[in-house]
Amino acid sequence: MSERTTIDNAAFSGAMNELVNQWFKRWRDRRIADSDWEQVADELDAVYTKHPYILIRDIGISLIRELERRNLGR
Repeated sequence: MSERTTIDNAAFSGAMNELVNQWFKRWRDRRIADSDWEQVADELDAVYTKHPYILIRDIGISLIRELERRNLGR
């Protein structure tokens, strides 16, 4: 499936549920070890592969940067 530029409301809702309520929630309160970052990225890539929209990619990048910042502060 190729990357799509627009996303309808139903697809957005489903993708955001996976991205925020599942993936981000799983990692947000953890101290992420160096050995875990590959899994973090692989899981994010799986969400993006399932929902190949530019907006979801951009939000995912922002969320992984947030995890990095939080991890540095711990």
